[in-house]
Amino acid sequence: DRIPYEKMPLGTVIQHVYNEVKGGGHLTTTSSSWADMSFSVSITPHFSNSLMLIEMSALGQQPNTHNSVSAATIYRNNTTNIGDTANSNMGLSAIGDFGASTYVTAPQTFFVYDEPKTTNETSYHLWGRTTNSGTAYITHSGVTRTLSVKEIRR
Repeated sequence: DRIPYEKMPLGTVIQHVYNEVKGGGHLTTTSSSWADMSFSVSITPHFSNSLMLIEMSALGQQPNTHNSVSAATIYRNNTTNIGDTANSNMGLSAIGDFGASTYVTAPQTFFVYDEPKTTNETSYHLWGRTTNSGTAYITHSGVTRTLSVKEIRR
């Protein structure tokens, strides 16, 4: 038998969905504005007050120019930037050359919480941008990339 979701203790993960691509190609952009990387996952929350834990794991690389950064963020339903802050337009992760004239390849790994306040299907999309010029490698080819969402009971 199964315990009803309504009786699950607060803080319990009651649902987990993910999108995983093993060995896929680069996800890139030359845009200096946020651009959809066509990598997403959808979840239908059981409760309108649930907390969503969004996790991203991949390998990224700076743009193919010096003094530029590949920035990544998550958009809810392709409309709300979860990583947007008043102080920075770097989103949730930034990989790049901050003046050392050296190419940087590093984990594009982050997690963030969201409160969508709905029981309607909600999608989370990876978006990326370059901060200066060149092609931003939001995820690098040949490495597994995973976007995961967990619904947490509140």
